[in-house]
Amino acid sequence: MEIIIAMLSLNCILLLALLVLLVFLARKNNHPYSYSDDYDSFESGEAHSYLDEDVKNIKEQIS
Repeated sequence: MEIIIAMLSLNCILLLALLVLLVFLARKNNHPYSYSDDYDSFESGEAHSYLDEDVKNIKEQIS
């Protein structure tokens, strides 16, 4: 029984470490669609929609 409890606690620790790693990598990401960039530009009143530009470019390529 103690082995099962030890394995479960180790599993929880590993999952927590993976979650911390994923959060770190997500915050480090500098992709143009990242939430933090959009939020900062929205707060400063310079909101910019990257998706609208992508749709416009695709429509131009099709026509």
